[in-house]
Amino acid sequence: MNENTIKPQLLWDLYQISTRNAHELLIARGFRFLKRLENLMLYQSPGEAFTLTEESGVVTTVQYKISDEKAYYTCLKYAEEALHFQTIFENHEPPAYIMRLDDEKCSVVGMMIGGEGDYQSLAITLLAKLPPHNAERKVEVILQPPPGSPMLM
Repeated sequence: MNENTIKPQLLWDLYQISTRNAHELLIARGFRFLKRLENLMLYQSPGEAFTLTEESGVVTTVQYKISDEKAYYTCLKYAEEALHFQTIFENHEPPAYIMRLDDEKCSVVGMMIGGEGDYQSLAITLLAKLPPHNAERKVEVILQPPPGSPMLM
């Protein structure tokens, strides 16, 4: 884990604040602003990246991509234990592990996708509360780096 690895609370600190404040917060934490594409703002530091989605100047979705499995689990554990998010859905079908946690206002979706060799893609997304889980409802997951950004590591 690099020295700039975030504390889990940063995901929630970035959610529902002004894009200007989010930008300042990430720059202060050592992230580099990559670019803005329509309503997406892309930030990166070694082994970590944020994609923020904004609407009317407010961050509505926080996506955190990391290469450190320990940091990934720390964020999900923080949501469960410190913020009292409840597990709504968990799926352990190789090569993917997907977990959804909810509180009254928002959802956290964690995805760990195994690749060739030891490569894993780890992402945590914080967004407005999703509709109730339904096994009949299929969700398409497209795994790729954010538009316009180099692949993480």
